[in-house]
Amino acid sequence: MTLAFLCLAASHCLFTPPTGWDVVSPDKLSGLTRVAFVGKKSGSLFQPTLNLSIEKVNVSLDEYIASVKKRQEAHPKRIWRDLGVFTTAAGPGRLTCLDMPSKWGELRLMQVILLKEETAYILTAAALKKDAPALLSVFQNAFHSLSLVPDLMSAIPDEKRRNMLKAWQKNPEKVSCHELQQLLLNEFGDLGAYWQLLAAKELTNEKPDSDRNLPSSCPAGR
Repeated sequence: MTLAFLCLAASHCLFTPPTGWDVVSPDKLSGLTRVAFVGKKSGSLFQPTLNLSIEKVNVSLDEYIASVKKRQEAHPKRIWRDLGVFTTAAGPGRLTCLDMPSKWGELRLMQVILLKEETAYILTAAALKKDAPALLSVFQNAFHSLSLVPDLMSAIPDEKRRNMLKAWQKNPEKVSCHELQQLLLNEFGDLGAYWQLLAAKELTNEKPDSDRNLPSSCPAGR
């Protein structure tokens, strides 16, 4: 099997979700959303969330922000603010904040928006407004971690661990799929659950499990 993430030059957008958050099943995602994570309930029915959307655009960042502002300010019960430049691992983006009513109570949505090569990368954090202050540092850490890499292998900072996966590529029959999953969980935790999820999907061609952020099963015989 050829491992796409080892040999393709296609860019990946990555971020590090909070530890212990669960990945949302792909069949529950809609529109431009590529991945979403949910946190634990804390006395309310609404769970905090983080999701990444990717959209092809042909406008500047200022024009994109102006379009978002116009769309949100068309709703009289929404309060939208442009919080200015925000530094991500992929470069400067823009941070916005939206307060809006919902059936759970007033929500606060924060977004960091990054434009690169006619592509908009939007990382959105949502929580009840009353819970948002306690989650601010959690959301900011995720926003700061937003990065673009040419492939998943290049995100691994040390040669030792890159060689681990290269060895699996050369001799996949010598390491079971379950052993590979444990390798990703135990040895690559610092790269974050989203990197682990993408790596596991590309290595095993399986769907993720919402509890472990890794494929729920391995191919027969592996």
